[in-house]
Amino acid sequence: MKKAIIYILTLCILFSVLCSCNHSNQEDTPSKLSGVIETPPDQQSYHFNSYQEVAEALTQKKSSKYSILRKEQDDYGTAYQNTLTKFGNGDIKVAIPQVDENEMLLQNKDGYANITLMTSELYNLPWLWYHCVVNNQKVDVRISYLDAIYNVESSQKATYAQILKSIAPDAPSPENYQKYESYKAIYEKNIVLKDGVSVTAMISELKDRSKVYVMFYYDGLLISLYGDCELFTESFWKSFSIVYN
Repeated sequence: MKKAIIYILTLCILFSVLCSCNHSNQEDTPSKLSGVIETPPDQQSYHFNSYQEVAEALTQKKSSKYSILRKEQDDYGTAYQNTLTKFGNGDIKVAIPQVDENEMLLQNKDGYANITLMTSELYNLPWLWYHCVVNNQKVDVRISYLDAIYNVESSQKATYAQILKSIAPDAPSPENYQKYESYKAIYEKNIVLKDGVSVTAMISELKDRSKVYVMFYYDGLLISLYGDCELFTESFWKSFSIVYN
């Protein structure tokens, strides 16, 4: 009888340890997303002059631009429609890039948009492109609301490269960039943003130019900055932040 009790207690302890290990692994590994995003039947681009104007179009129901976006959404896919719905419901807000706690300067160049809303672009996702200027050089800040489409658990631990494996496994990445002629290197690097926020960025270096893509996942957003590599210094990143309108 005593041996049987010891045997049962031993099994209980082993079961408890295994459950604890499995729970720990779930916390350390971002949950896998549910596959590649569909290609929408059509796509469109909308242009805005200011941060306030794009915020009105996405969130202010009395705005004429808000109505236009909703009337024209049917042909642009469920990812875009879901994103608009969450803006309208207030579930998500417009993310605005800042440097040193000031909104990043928009390019304000004749004949060119300051902000572009693309119903479908990279990975078949809708993106906001902010066409900015830093130290008299152009920098694009591109933002997509991944969490408007997927419920990404353990989001603080997810990296851009990990997410890419699920939503666009054939896209250029640290594992496969050699098969793409345009890329000199793609690798991951830890960068520290304002207030000590640390993210694992995916850096894409191009063969024929000095500009690079710096891409990371932060607070439910896919964020991509495109500009000259010399601009993206440690001090720049420590001044860079995202706020919400």
